Amino acid sequence: MPSESPLIKELDKIKGCFEKLSLLIQQNCKRASIFYTSPAEIQINDFCQDQVKPILNELKVYLEFFQNLFQRDIKEMKDVFESTESELDELEKQNDLLKDQLLEASLKHDVELCVLINHECVDKILNAEL
Repeated sequence: MPSESPLIKELDKIKGCFEKLSLLIQQNCKRASIFYTSPAEIQINDFCQDQVKPILNELKVYLEFFQNLFQRDIKEMKDVFESTESELDELEKQNDLLKDQLLEASLKHDVELCVLINHECVDKILNAEL
């Protein structure tokens, strides 16, 4: 069985963090309030500080990791694209040069053939006159 790629493993870790976070929030954060009117609300705030904040920090680390990874991958793809584009331009120039050389050789051959045929005709005419 082939092993998973590192990217898939990291995505699974992020998925696990989101599942943990969602479960903790569903179990403990019944209401969002910035005003603390009871000891229960203070406990909820402590819970969010103690349990939710570390998960959010972990998610932030993963997201920064992927952002850097994707930026590096995009830069590599851009470099490959630019290199390929440069090679293509060079090949187009070579192709144009080869087409010009082929046209020149073809015209030269046609001219030589015409001269040869013309020379043979002149020879035949001269031989006929003699």
